[in-house]
Amino acid sequence: LTISPDELDALIELFLAARPHEHGSWFTVTFDDGYEDAADYVASRAERFPTVEFLFFVCPEKTDQEAGFRWDLVEEEVRGGKPLPSVSSEVMNAPVDVEKENLRSELKNLVKQSAYRLAQATKVKGLQSFANVLVGNHTNTHYKQTALSEEQARVEYERSKTSFNKLFGEQRH
Repeated sequence: LTISPDELDALIELFLAARPHEHGSWFTVTFDDGYEDAADYVASRAERFPTVEFLFFVCPEKTDQEAGFRWDLVEEEVRGGKPLPSVSSEVMNAPVDVEKENLRSELKNLVKQSAYRLAQATKVKGLQSFANVLVGNHTNTHYKQTALSEEQARVEYERSKTSFNKLFGEQRH
């Protein structure tokens, strides 16, 4: 998480206190990309905050293949002493292959580190058992869609929907 669990709890409590419970469920907390620490947070808070809707987005193929994200690779390179502008440009603007992105060894190695670990499919499925948790599809590769050709985007959406439905059931988000 980018924010500590205690700080996020305090923010949620602040928002909930601002509006009486008789208004029903009106507040959604969204987590992006399927990181394990976020899944752990949602699993530990769903019952504590039953009037909050938690929406947990995953990249289904990344979850299934255990492949990290390009921006985490940038972070690792910068931690290793490389300058951010050149590393970011090099890594983030590398050629796009929506069918092979999640097979890249450097992305698979990232998720072995706790900072970049993605929730496994079984953990994500467990989140679906909570009445106030929904799992959403965030495409398989999380490419900037406007950087893809029309054909690449079509393939990305079709493959992502198929992957999501196989792992988590019919997608709603």
